[in-house]
Amino acid sequence: MASAGKTILPPSINHFLMKRSWIVPLLLFCCLFIAKPCLSGQIKPIERDSLEIRKEAFAAFYPILFYFPETRLGFGVATIYNYYPGLKASSRPSQWQVGGAYTLNKQILMYGFYQYFLHQNRTEIFGEIGYYDYFYFYYGIGNDTRFGEEETYSVRFPRFRLHLLKQVAPDWRAGLSYKFDYYNIYAFEEHGHLEQGTETGTEGGIISTIGAMLRYDSRDDINLPRMGSLVTFSLEHNGHQLGSQYSFQRFSVDVIKYIPIGEQKVLALNLFSGRMYGDPPFQELLLLGGAKRGRGIVEGRYRDYNLLLFQGEFRFPLLGRFRGSVFTSYGRVSQEYRHLLHGGYHINYGAGVRFLLDPDERIQLRFDLGLGSNEPGYYLTVGEAF
Repeated sequence: MASAGKTILPPSINHFLMKRSWIVPLLLFCCLFIAKPCLSGQIKPIERDSLEIRKEAFAAFYPILFYFPETRLGFGVATIYNYYPGLKASSRPSQWQVGGAYTLNKQILMYGFYQYFLHQNRTEIFGEIGYYDYFYFYYGIGNDTRFGEEETYSVRFPRFRLHLLKQVAPDWRAGLSYKFDYYNIYAFEEHGHLEQGTETGTEGGIISTIGAMLRYDSRDDINLPRMGSLVTFSLEHNGHQLGSQYSFQRFSVDVIKYIPIGEQKVLALNLFSGRMYGDPPFQELLLLGGAKRGRGIVEGRYRDYNLLLFQGEFRFPLLGRFRGSVFTSYGRVSQEYRHLLHGGYHINYGAGVRFLLDPDERIQLRFDLGLGSNEPGYYLTVGEAF
């Protein structure tokens, strides 16, 4: 939940919603039916980091039901839990999003996203714990990959993410991060590009990364901000001395600005840029597409050492607990950073509907339709994309 909404469904399932549109209305109906009822659809205005601590917890459960030829029937459950832990409660809520799914092809997805605000918002801890036994799409590397050259690979891996930030000045936090994945790739598509073993990472193995992070956060609310900014600088190192089988570095800058328009409308702007050095495996290259960066593009459709992306979104009220949005994105990847400014940008656009699950905590369910690529993209998540 850190800087953008985390998915109710694992990224791999959101990926496939682009291809099986009939699943989305079913999931959306189930989520709205099971969510905890709200007394009012009106979003209550709040003061940023108000001293009035809202101690009431919020929980909601959601079914997961899907069918793909590659998985057969898949089913599971997901939950979101908001609360205020610690002896000195913070005005910002802590949150867990936990889910699991199983398919008749004996594939497993288990994940938990967490974020804690402690010591009156002076400490921020967030990350992910998960285990995945699933398959993913690969289109090649570069900005001009072809949709028709899609291939799949199957992989098992545990995942651990931890970011620990402490306040160093008003609105500023700094700290360290650690990431761990242990990839066991056990199947490639026959006669596919990955089966040839020419790309770094096809042998799988351990990816162990340590990093430093600096964050400026002046948002008035973390779940549904109307004003303020969120700026994150991240520098990561992956090397043999950390137990990794690879050696590479990653640097990224993520800038988000929220501009209020009237009492209920918001213009959200996002600029993201990343750069990689060394010899990263193909799984760790910077990705364009997915539920957060470039909606309407299949996640992983474009991947490379460098990425530049601009996104804009206009958010507005509809009726009761429902809100709407229109959005666009403009980005590309490249092997050389200087090539990011040489054109070839992928332009996407779309619209979405939000359902307010809890007006007090401003937790909402998001459904987006992204266009502009080869096929429409459907996304069902908790929280905004940025």
